[in-house]
Amino acid sequence: MKKVAILFIILFSYFCGNIPLTENELRENVVISAAKLLGSPYRSGGTKESGFDCSGFVRHVMSENNIFISRSSSSQISDGKEVKISEVKPGDILIFKGANRRAKRPGHSGLVHHIDENGVVHFIHSASSKGITIDNLSMGYYKNRFIEARDVISTALMADKN
Repeated sequence: MKKVAILFIILFSYFCGNIPLTENELRENVVISAAKLLGSPYRSGGTKESGFDCSGFVRHVMSENNIFISRSSSSQISDGKEVKISEVKPGDILIFKGANRRAKRPGHSGLVHHIDENGVVHFIHSASSKGITIDNLSMGYYKNRFIEARDVISTALMADKN
């Protein structure tokens, strides 16, 4: 009887581990993974829980969910596919200009956390002043620096199917 129970557990674990997630489930997992890191410190060049920079945080969260993307915000702008800001979903990557808003190149990235009932996009990111935190796109600082949104989740799911 004990051997049957062990075999059942092994088979159950094997088959449950191979059940593919839906896109919405994967997006939810990405947001949960990101939120678990709220309050972690900012660290220039950081890619671990002891401290993250913005793109290191985004890459870490994605890799925890078996989605592999570029390391820097300037290269993350090429990952996945561009989506209109009005069509973003939780887990999408947001790309911003860095501290110099006149510069046209990417310098910051974050993840869509949620869209509120007024359509305001809230995102989770590693801010140099606060560490992992949630802000929103209606804030002037981020609104003025926003470049584009990228969907890497549906792209990764399509690649897995092929």
